[in-house]
Amino acid sequence: LDWRKYEVKLLTGGEGFSEGWREQVYKLLRQKRKKGKHGAYSVFGASDLGVTGVSETDFSIEIRRYAEKNKRFCKEVFGTSDPPMLFQYDPTTYFVETNDQGEMIFTTCREEALMPLIRYNIHDLGGIISHNDMGQFIRRYHAGLDIELPLPFLYVKGRSDGGIQFCASEISPLMIQNLAYHNPYLKNNLTGHFKMFVDDGPNKQPRCNFHFQFKKGKNKNNAKLQEQDVSVIIEDTLYALNEDFRSNIKMLRKHRKGKTLFQVRLFTFEKYPYQDDELKAHYTLKK
Repeated sequence: LDWRKYEVKLLTGGEGFSEGWREQVYKLLRQKRKKGKHGAYSVFGASDLGVTGVSETDFSIEIRRYAEKNKRFCKEVFGTSDPPMLFQYDPTTYFVETNDQGEMIFTTCREEALMPLIRYNIHDLGGIISHNDMGQFIRRYHAGLDIELPLPFLYVKGRSDGGIQFCASEISPLMIQNLAYHNPYLKNNLTGHFKMFVDDGPNKQPRCNFHFQFKKGKNKNNAKLQEQDVSVIIEDTLYALNEDFRSNIKMLRKHRKGKTLFQVRLFTFEKYPYQDDELKAHYTLKK
């Protein structure tokens, strides 16, 4: 099937994805993206909330892409150097607030809702930004972006139980997915499936682990990709991305004596040990 003959539109849900993943989809489908217009969108929902009407728009995607390039903007707007998923929503459908832990709380505003919810915590980390406040951020940074749809924004960083704590910092699945689709060595050789977890190393010190899956036909030899290489890529990327991680890793580098900070394992496509995962991906393992 020659996808170039068609204008393909994708609507996804269930989990977040990186801008690198979006670009990879465009490439695989051979879609030429017009400036400011997109063909792959995500909607935010949950089994207990249903389809919320909280959706990515061309405007929210462009803002997220700008945040990816401008870390100062990203940090000020979202409180993190790693761009979260960004949506717009109709405030007459849901009233959204956050608690002290940064988890989003939803209250149903529609009378016709089958299951009315009052201050329901779905344990997703994120926040809301009014249309006016987002416009002020954009003008302050001279981003040159227009927000034609006058709706508030909702951003999602991930699950409150979805990442791992290491070096006194939160490492989210989205961070790892982002580097996997942006780094050419990883993008060309790995499927994008991975698991991460923290366990005790030989000296009983916490050790951060990542397990990745090679694409079909790829292995460490023909891909010229070793565990040590991936460990260095992860460390360098998180060092540049995460301020908390950067300050803590400086101290760890003095004591590890050349050893890599992360324990990485690369599996061939057939021998990846998590083939029986559920439909919804889970990136963290509990050890």
